[in-house]
Amino acid sequence: MSWLALFLVLAQAPGITAEAPIVGGNVVSAKERAMADAFRQAVERSYGALLAEAGIPEPLPPGLVKLRDSFLTGARTFVRSWRLLDQTEEGGRVRVQVEVEVKEAELRKEIERGRAGTAVTAPVPSPRRPMSTSMSTSMSMPGSVMVTGSPPEAVLSVVRSLLATGLKTEAPPVGAVEEPRARELAVSVGATAAVLVSAAVTPEGQVRGTSKWSSSCRLGLRVIPLGGGLTMERVAESRAFAGDDEVANGECLGRVTAELVPHVIETLKPGLGAASYGRTVVLDLEMNEPAVLPIALQALRKVAAVSAVEVRRVTVGRVELRVATRLPAHALIPLLAREAGGALAIRATEAGPDRAALQVRMAGSAE
Repeated sequence: MSWLALFLVLAQAPGITAEAPIVGGNVVSAKERAMADAFRQAVERSYGALLAEAGIPEPLPPGLVKLRDSFLTGARTFVRSWRLLDQTEEGGRVRVQVEVEVKEAELRKEIERGRAGTAVTAPVPSPRRPMSTSMSTSMSMPGSVMVTGSPPEAVLSVVRSLLATGLKTEAPPVGAVEEPRARELAVSVGATAAVLVSAAVTPEGQVRGTSKWSSSCRLGLRVIPLGGGLTMERVAESRAFAGDDEVANGECLGRVTAELVPHVIETLKPGLGAASYGRTVVLDLEMNEPAVLPIALQALRKVAAVSAVEVRRVTVGRVELRVATRLPAHALIPLLAREAGGALAIRATEAGPDRAALQVRMAGSAE
């Protein structure tokens, strides 16, 4: 691949766009959550198209509802390949544009199984708590919250937004409950706080003279820390327009949720403790040809002490990598060489704890 071809690949038309807030200053973790959301969007898009292809109407059979719900935490199962097209940081959030190829043949098989009422293979929340939806990662915030309320689509919107911050979230399907009952439920699932959701979504019909549909919505959140601290109540209202009323409803809920969730996190900070993310180091690679980059990325991702690698800057002959790891930068150099399996010749021109500059060549190539 030539340098021109590499730049053309990076400049292709945008794919799916997703974003996530930066928590604790950790950009790598925010990018991982944004990528997970992009995978979910891609799989849900293919899922909808395959349902239409099969002529399966609403309401969906329970097996297909279960399959759809599993995409929240298990969409990656159905992703064959992906390519990051763009990444930006603005307003404390990471936004990515990703081209995703979905394993539609496997997804079609799971749709048929779900239609028939058999189990699906996509990962679902832990069987230890069959009444809840939970998700956590090694880079998530400690503690968890329990979310309940009505309507279900509003609760799901809040759960998704909290998960996107890296916060473990439990959502027992009990609907709207009073505060004493919410506290009991939160204690029973080991949560450190309860979040009560109340919402109203009003479809306003098609906007005259356009192809757009309008929706207005109102979302109220009541946050109850269990270990002490002040209860927080906030309300947000918004309006959205989209190609049909269902999409407009979802976009409206997404807007008010995005407005309120940062206040939830701020309220819960004292009880959640500090996040533990490890360190981020920078590797500045000087390369003699583009083929070096995929080999180096693959090698770094094989290192057990590396949790994520992202490409931050590409210029002719040089690329900057940011690596989430437990190790200092200089300790990664021999591991990179080892995992490359002799395919790369590596020479360090600078090596410190947080940054290393490397000359990386294809093994056997001329200087």
